[in-house]
Amino acid sequence: MVLALSLRYYLYFHVGEMDASAGEDGPDDGVCLEGVNADSLGQFDDKRMDDSEALIGGTRMFQRIKFFVLSIVSILIGMKVTLKNLFSPAVTLQYPREKQPMKENFRGMVDLVPEKCVICYMCIKICPVAALDLAHKQTVEADKKKLAITKFTFNGELCCFCGLCEEICPTDAIYLNKMYEVAAFTHEEINNIDLMDKEKYKQLENNQPK
Repeated sequence: MVLALSLRYYLYFHVGEMDASAGEDGPDDGVCLEGVNADSLGQFDDKRMDDSEALIGGTRMFQRIKFFVLSIVSILIGMKVTLKNLFSPAVTLQYPREKQPMKENFRGMVDLVPEKCVICYMCIKICPVAALDLAHKQTVEADKKKLAITKFTFNGELCCFCGLCEEICPTDAIYLNKMYEVAAFTHEEINNIDLMDKEKYKQLENNQPK
C-alpha cells in the first residue's frame, strides 16, 4: 500500500501551464486540454498529496504499534517459561557427591557369575568384536569329569556394549552391570579385565572423583 501511494505521489504532475491554447474556431484536432484552471489543479494536487502523506504516516504508525505489541507478547511468553521453571523443584544432582541410578536397560561393563557358567562358549562366538576370551581345562573329581575355567577375560576397549553375550547366555552367568564411571590410567586396566576376579572393578571405582 505504501509503495503504490508513493508511486502515485511522484507520478502525478501539473499540466495546467502546458495546455495548448484553443484555436480561433475551436480546439485543434487531437487530444488536448482546454479551459483548465491552473490554480484549481494546484489545489487539487496539494490535497491529494496531503491525503497520501497522512495515509502513509498512519500506516507507519500502525506498523510501529504492531511491532511494539508483538515484542511485549514475546517477552511475556519467555517470562512464562522462566517463572514456570523458577518455582519447580530442582533436578540437578551435585555430582560426584550425588549420583543418578541407572535405568533397567542400561548396559555397563561386562560382569560374570562364575558359579553359573557352563563353559558353552556361546558368548565367545556371538561377540561381534571378540572382546571376550575364554579358556578351560578338564579335571576329574570323584571319578567324574568336570570342566573348569582357567581364563575368562574382557577387553573393555573393544566392547561395543551390544548386550548379545547377555542375551544368549543360557544360565544368565554373564551380564552387563550398571557401572558407568570407568576411568583408568593405563590400557591394561581396561583391555585385560579378569572376569573371574570378584574385585575386578574395584580399582576403576577408586579412580573416580571424590
